[in-house]
Amino acid sequence: MGNFTEDLAKGFIRSAVNQVGRDGGKVISNSIYGNAHSTPIRGIGKNTHNQFFDESTNEVISPEELRLRAEAEGFKVSLFRYNAGIKIALYIVSLFFAILVVPSIIILIFGIMKFFQKTVFMKKSVLVAQFVPDKRYKDGRRLNGHVKQDIRIKVPCNPSERKSLIKAGILYILLSLFLLVPIFLWRSVVEQQNIEYYKDIIENAETEKAHIKEDFELFKDTVRYNKKMNEFNEKYQKAVEYLNSHNQTKSDN
Repeated sequence: MGNFTEDLAKGFIRSAVNQVGRDGGKVISNSIYGNAHSTPIRGIGKNTHNQFFDESTNEVISPEELRLRAEAEGFKVSLFRYNAGIKIALYIVSLFFAILVVPSIIILIFGIMKFFQKTVFMKKSVLVAQFVPDKRYKDGRRLNGHVKQDIRIKVPCNPSERKSLIKAGILYILLSLFLLVPIFLWRSVVEQQNIEYYKDIIENAETEKAHIKEDFELFKDTVRYNKKMNEFNEKYQKAVEYLNSHNQTKSDN
């Protein structure tokens, strides 16, 4: 009789702990934790097609209704995933890499995406059950407290939020242009300077070869002469290749 009572008590305790774990896990999103029956909103489930449905009727609910139910559950709209401090830091970093085109293009693409964005995230902090392995329990784990965690769902934005997203998109696009325009202007100036430099090398090729020959006749140093001619030929070839790549007219050697 004593063993039966003891086993019965353990069974009640185990059932209670497991139920707490199930209730704590009920708020976890299926997309995060893979529990097909869990949902962050009371009375709403999520099927294998990532569609939200009413658990009482099994009917798929519209994004608009999902938003209304999320608001009722205390979810708050989050227009931007990262806070202002992180964005300022990213902006400063982008300035250090202003000579690179890729970061500016990434900002431009992000701005365009934000400009056309028609959905927002709603988030809510919930208590999530934490488990640790424990073979004494039937499911091999036991409840080890709860931690706060943000869960997110995507819903359609309202007109006011849409305007904010458009403004943010325009801001990012202007920022990218602010970085891109100086880059292209600077590269254009440098390219023009290089073209003039290499054109000058080709136009004065005969004069430079004559100077090298005069130097040889003066010093009668074959090693010195060959070295200077090799340097000249390399420089001349580099000039020809550069101007060819930039479709510039060159004179023959």
